[in-house]
Amino acid sequence: MNSKKIQDNIIEDSVYEVPTFYKLKYIVIGISMLVIGFVFNFPVKSIIKTQVENALLQNRSCPIEYSELDISLFLPNVNFITPKINGKCFNKPNESLLLDNLQVRTTIPVLFPPGIKLHAEINKGDTKLNLYPRVSLGRTDLNISNSNITGKFISTLIGQENLIAGNLDIKGVINLENHQLSKGALRISSKDFNINSQTINNFTIPALNIGNINFSGDLVKKKLDIKLRAGNEAAPVFAVFKGSIFLNMRNMSASGLKLTGEFSLSDDFLKKNSFIALLLSSKKKVDGKYIINVNGSLSRPSISIL
Repeated sequence: MNSKKIQDNIIEDSVYEVPTFYKLKYIVIGISMLVIGFVFNFPVKSIIKTQVENALLQNRSCPIEYSELDISLFLPNVNFITPKINGKCFNKPNESLLLDNLQVRTTIPVLFPPGIKLHAEINKGDTKLNLYPRVSLGRTDLNISNSNITGKFISTLIGQENLIAGNLDIKGVINLENHQLSKGALRISSKDFNINSQTINNFTIPALNIGNINFSGDLVKKKLDIKLRAGNEAAPVFAVFKGSIFLNMRNMSASGLKLTGEFSLSDDFLKKNSFIALLLSSKKKVDGKYIINVNGSLSRPSISIL
């Protein structure tokens, strides 16, 4: 019987072979070191900062100000230090609204259309906004959800302090093409909405505890078609409005109004406010409700009761 002998001083080549597992490990480590070296040596933070600054400069009608940016790379995140909303947003150019927090972070890439999805969180007191922009080439889709706005925050934005009280839940979708409004939808609801006493055209309107409110708006270009239902039959005021708001993106408070609606006031409210009862005494009712037109602008509405 023939047998093939292997010399004692000869070692098989397989002994020198590196197992596949270790090959893969070395490759992964090498790639990781390459990425880490790239991040630390390439000016990634400077690029992100430049992109953020350029994006904010495009929003001249309502600028966001800050003292500096805190940028984290490994958990992509941009934190605005001392963020402020410029007074141009609420018709007070010489003032600003200091926010408690403004933070933007990336979530997941979007395959169709190709782009990235961000999460922007804004806090001011009890106001909390969660915005989810999806940014792709020439297009931005903004989703708003899990958001709450206080009446105090809205009052400041429209330039009339302490006009509105209560909390509003908000959700919606807004689409922009080439940085211009294209279309969108907005839904707002509240269970404790109140309008504090105010003066319009030298006429004092008493506080109104409206309670329930439901608002829907559908946007096409700069025209916002709205439907509003406020209060109920048992509330001091019950109103239903519909019409259009023509948005002025340079000065939101100057946005035009063209609304029609109907409203009714409770007997108890009219007894406590006899001058309103006197004012309405010459007005006609249709099915127990007064007909009203609202024109003018958000900051200076012109109200006529038919």
